[in-house]
Amino acid sequence: MPSITELNRAVEHYARTILKRNVLVWRFGVSPDVKAKLKKLKFDVNENDYKCRFQDYPASVVSCSNSLTSTIIKSDYSRDCNKNTFMGSIQALLETIGPIGNKASNGCNNIIGHCAEAHAANRVAKTKKGSIPLSFVFSKAIRPRTGEIVPYCENCRRAFKLK
Repeated sequence: MPSITELNRAVEHYARTILKRNVLVWRFGVSPDVKAKLKKLKFDVNENDYKCRFQDYPASVVSCSNSLTSTIIKSDYSRDCNKNTFMGSIQALLETIGPIGNKASNGCNNIIGHCAEAHAANRVAKTKKGSIPLSFVFSKAIRPRTGEIVPYCENCRRAFKLK
């Protein structure tokens, strides 16, 4: 199992990558040269996404690993989703809280399935088919805008058995 330190390093690197992407776009616009640099960072560029300076920051980023294997660490960010976004095991796990795309009745303000934890776990599950959902290990969640550590929401705590 990868250590928590390795997962935290991975999420910090991912957050810095998002910052690099934004700084490039803010300074130089969406020129062909910047598009080439962003492609190397594995980001697709849609000029409409960059009309507002703060629109392109995700609320949080997180890294995830399957504790049964020591080689897989995937990072992802919070964003919209629909029911078909997730693999079957992750979808079933999220639907124990409520329907994906709706607010849960547990008092959490976040919409089920929109959290970075769900997307990162889905990426690990896609990489390692047959992952046991209860075996996921998460890094700290970081808000790229400010660099602060974000506590896990109640939906993620319940779905992924986080503390």
